[in-house]
Amino acid sequence: MVDLQDLDERIIKCLKILEKDPDSKLFAALSEALRRKRDLDKASFVCQRGLAKHHDYGPAHLIMAKINFDKKLYSEAEKELMLAIQADGRTRAIELLLSQILLKKGEIKKAESILKKLYSTDPQSSLVKKLLKEAGEKLKEAKKESVSFIPPPIADKGKKPEEKVTFSSALEELILFPNIMNASVVGMDDLVTQRRSKSLDASAEKEDEAVGPSSTYIFTSIQKELSKVEFGNLSQVIIESEDFLLWIIKLKKNFLVLRCKEKINFGYLRIRINKLLEKIDEE
Repeated sequence: MVDLQDLDERIIKCLKILEKDPDSKLFAALSEALRRKRDLDKASFVCQRGLAKHHDYGPAHLIMAKINFDKKLYSEAEKELMLAIQADGRTRAIELLLSQILLKKGEIKKAESILKKLYSTDPQSSLVKKLLKEAGEKLKEAKKESVSFIPPPIADKGKKPEEKVTFSSALEELILFPNIMNASVVGMDDLVTQRRSKSLDASAEKEDEAVGPSSTYIFTSIQKELSKVEFGNLSQVIIESEDFLLWIIKLKKNFLVLRCKEKINFGYLRIRINKLLEKIDEE
C-alpha cells in the first residue's frame, strides 16, 4: 500500500532542493514520487524536462519507462528502457520491466525468455513467478487459437502499417529535442487542446498559451493571401525571428505548433517530424 503522506513529504523535499539547484538530478526522485502517487502527467513532465538537461542519466530513463508503462504507452516505455541500457547496461530492474512491457505487447516468448533468466538467479521472487505463470498461460492460449485458426486469403505483401501514436505521446517525444521549447496541438477553433513545455515559469506559460490562437491566425491569413496567386494548398509555415523559430504544421483536424530556439538542426528535425506525422492518430 502506498503511503501518501510519505510521498507528499518526499515531493516537498525534492521541490525545495530543485528550487535551489534546478540542474540537480533529483528530478528523477521527484518524478518517481509523483508516479507512485499516480500523478502521471506531472511525473512525465518533470522527468522529460530533467532528461532534456541530463540526456544520459540512466535512472531517469528507467523512471520515464515506468511512467509510460503506467500510461499504457508500451512502445514508448520500451524506447526509454533502451536508452537506460545504453547509459547503464542491463540491470535486473530493467529486465523485469522489459518482460512486463513485452507481455503487454504480445511478445510472449521474448518475455518468457527474460523471466526464466531472472528466475534462475532469484527463484524466490513472487513477481517473477507470477509473470512466468502469466506468460505460460498466454502461450497455451495462443497454441489453442492457432489450432482452431483458419488462415485468411493471402493478402498483398505490402508494407506493414505503422503503429499509430496519440497526440500525447507525439508531444512527449517532440519535447525531448533539446532545442524545442514548446509543442502544442491547436484545434481549428484556436483552442490549445494539448501542450508540452520545458518551462514551468508562469509568464512563459501564458506566452505559450497565446501561441495557439496566434498560430492559427497566421496560418489562415497566409493561406488566404496565397490563394490569390494559385500557390496551392498550404501545409506548413515557418517563421524565424532573432529569438526563436515558430513552426506551424497543418494536420487533418488540428495544427501542430512548435516553438524552437533559433539554433536548431532544422533538416534533422524535419525528417523526424515527417515520420512522426505519418503515425499520429487524430481520431
